[in-house]
Amino acid sequence: MDYDPEAKIRIISISITPNAVPAFDSLPIASAEELLLVRDRTAPVAHVIGISESEALFAKLRNAIHDCGKQRRSGVHNQTIALSKYMLDKRPKIPLIRADYSVSGRALQGISHLLKEAGEDCNIYLIAVNDKVLEGLNREAGAKRANPPSHAYFLQNIPDDPELASVYIGREPAFIKVRKQIQVAAGNDLPVLIIGESGTGKELVAREIHNRSRRAQKGGKFLAVNCAAISPYLLESELFGVEAHYLPEIKVTKKGLWEEAGGGTLLLDEIGNMSIEHQPKILRALQNKEIYRLGGTKVIRVDARVLAATNKDLVGMIARREFMADLYSRLACIPIYTPSLRESPAALEYLAQQCWKKITGRPDGALPREIIHILPEYTLLGNYRALQNALNRLHAYMSAEGLTRVNKAYFREAMENPEHLLGSLDVPTTAGGAEAYRAECLQNLREAAKYIRKCKVVLRPLLRGIVQDEKSISRILSALREPYEELDGLCMDPSAFYGYETHTEVSQFVGRFAGLMDQLKIDPARVLAYWEKHLENWYDLTLGRIQHEIMELTQV
Repeated sequence: MDYDPEAKIRIISISITPNAVPAFDSLPIASAEELLLVRDRTAPVAHVIGISESEALFAKLRNAIHDCGKQRRSGVHNQTIALSKYMLDKRPKIPLIRADYSVSGRALQGISHLLKEAGEDCNIYLIAVNDKVLEGLNREAGAKRANPPSHAYFLQNIPDDPELASVYIGREPAFIKVRKQIQVAAGNDLPVLIIGESGTGKELVAREIHNRSRRAQKGGKFLAVNCAAISPYLLESELFGVEAHYLPEIKVTKKGLWEEAGGGTLLLDEIGNMSIEHQPKILRALQNKEIYRLGGTKVIRVDARVLAATNKDLVGMIARREFMADLYSRLACIPIYTPSLRESPAALEYLAQQCWKKITGRPDGALPREIIHILPEYTLLGNYRALQNALNRLHAYMSAEGLTRVNKAYFREAMENPEHLLGSLDVPTTAGGAEAYRAECLQNLREAAKYIRKCKVVLRPLLRGIVQDEKSISRILSALREPYEELDGLCMDPSAFYGYETHTEVSQFVGRFAGLMDQLKIDPARVLAYWEKHLENWYDLTLGRIQHEIMELTQV
């Protein structure tokens, strides 16, 4: 079979963690960088896919995957672990194993053994199996999804709230159940753990719990902290605060969000991304309702109610010793599972139409029915956020072409092949509109490459161990501010780089670089290790992607 290396591949996998419970998952594999990012966030885990999918995956991402070939069960585990560790030491590659399993039970047993043997090996394993085995694992994962932990018996006498139904929409039983759980959670002060895929409205659920609680009625605040967006080095100071002069740049005492929330509600969003070092401090604060500011010795009593949200498999993380069982038990007094959009076609259509009206600024605007019907192909894996991104992307291309209405073919092209979109279809265009848009994107790409290179040039003395004194560190920080802010500004517009994947990769580089700047403020001696672990490979990959995009645009 021939594979187009430029085609966007979407693969649904069965993910298996050391707890040996299969679950539906997805691999974002538009680029090698995204696959490596999956490894950084979730390893160790096995993603089971079909043979044909594995061939397409390897054909597209040879630079990120090592094909181990067809392996028999005997001896495969130790060989694969040794290979995985070797590749992590030498180059950032992920092993692809074509496994010789005859039934799903044996596959589950063998993969579980592989992950337990892997131990601290921070890699992911791509396991290709035959259709019969994949079908069996699909059944097991589907049974797990169909029977989540339930409190349906206790919710049966609670009426659905029409007002809440206009905010958290969905007519299906899973959505009604969430609305009832919001009412239950709002009536008490227990911690709540909200679990669901990315973009399923976890923060919306948390806000509605707060809005209907006695804390909101007394004027309490709702504050949220994204544990994934804040550098691990700064998370503690954001939550607990910092005493004056504990750090050179802190001139006055700074309250943390936990203290600022007062008698309101604090949402710990993406708590699955919180480092294991911070988790005992969160547990202590929850249990004792008291904190210490960084650099302080005075006990500060806190009264905020704590809600938490995650899209991670926390049970699997507990098995891998990445999440504290005690903290999980403390947070999950009331667990709420937010369903995905694929479980409600009606909710998907309603949200798509509302989102489109907001994007276009036309209350009477509507998406054609033919586009509504194919939206699930492109938006289900990321739920509402993916839906919003898809419609924003479509509108950006329509604006470049001067269009007010699009057809199904145009939409498919915008979602799958944006680099070939403008001028490629038989649609009306405004004179010079497409050419002007390409020229603007070309300028943005060149600017991005310039500022990325400048970041490394400014850091070079520090990476070579030449700079040590505080004054030089301060100069480096000051010099980094301009390229960082320029890159961050460019990333504010998803259509700035023409190709969606290029925008994603530059944004990821900027996010990692923000972490380096945080590290530079706190402990300059560890900057080199941070660069080598989080940025060295991404620096080359990001510049390579930008150069590829520039070549594509200049050849049009």
